Amino acid sequence: MEQPSYYSTLTADVRYDKRLKPNEKLLFSEITALSNKRGYCNASNNYFAQLYDVTTATASNWVNHLKDRGYIDVEMIYDGKQIKERRIFVNSNPIKENLNTPKEKVGYPIKENLKGGIKKKFKENNTSKNNTSKNKQLEEDFEKLWKLYPRKEGKKKAFEAYKRAIKNGTTNKEIQTGIVNYLTQIRVQRTNKQYIKQGSTWFTGECWNDEYNVAQERSPVNPKTVPSSAPAERTVADLEREQRESRRDAFPMQYKNHPEWFNEETIKNILEEFPELREKVAEIDRARATSDSNTA
Repeated sequence: MEQPSYYSTLTADVRYDKRLKPNEKLLFSEITALSNKRGYCNASNNYFAQLYDVTTATASNWVNHLKDRGYIDVEMIYDGKQIKERRIFVNSNPIKENLNTPKEKVGYPIKENLKGGIKKKFKENNTSKNNTSKNKQLEEDFEKLWKLYPRKEGKKKAFEAYKRAIKNGTTNKEIQTGIVNYLTQIRVQRTNKQYIKQGSTWFTGECWNDEYNVAQERSPVNPKTVPSSAPAERTVADLEREQRESRRDAFPMQYKNHPEWFNEETIKNILEEFPELREKVAEIDRARATSDSNTA
């Protein structure tokens, strides 16, 4: 995304809010500049992270804090089942302290003509039907990720953390990539199951932003990671078998429903590890080609 040439705005409410960090105020100003063109800002957390040389998690926290303070509204735009983009609207009526009644959220994106005029955008309430549909889609997407995760404990907390992350702009692809990298590290380091993070811990900590050791070289087994009550060979073999079967069983459905999650190199590596899936993948590709031909 190109850096905007438009001017930015830093309102007094934001400028003198002592609860905001200096960089959060700077981010607010950047959002107003990016809102000049379309009336809203559709920059991703990754864009902000690169712009300010911070992690994606830090940028996500800044956006979330501005939202919690009422200075911005965040709206997710869906394309079928997938999130197409996140739109950030600047509020002209931020939350005030000790306010007992709910505020009416009103966005005030700067007009594209740059004449300085500010228009109010009243956000329509989503219907109950749309909310139900979105919640159902969130549950379905989370279930696919949960099936892939190696230690399925704390599902309820994990789902709440997942919803917050999606709302703040994290994509399913980012989370899925994080899980795959974590699984690879577990396999490379031969991590014992008791030292694998619980699902609730991993999702709450937004661990998809962590850096994982995904090198193919296998490190020696550390005896300290294997319970003394079981032979090291059997414990490691059992864990690797479970992880391998989980990834193998999950891949066909993921590839069928979310082909955008996988590039050619990833598919090649998966098929090298699971050659028994080659026919299934070929079948999915043929069905997809037939469908595309019929709709052409």
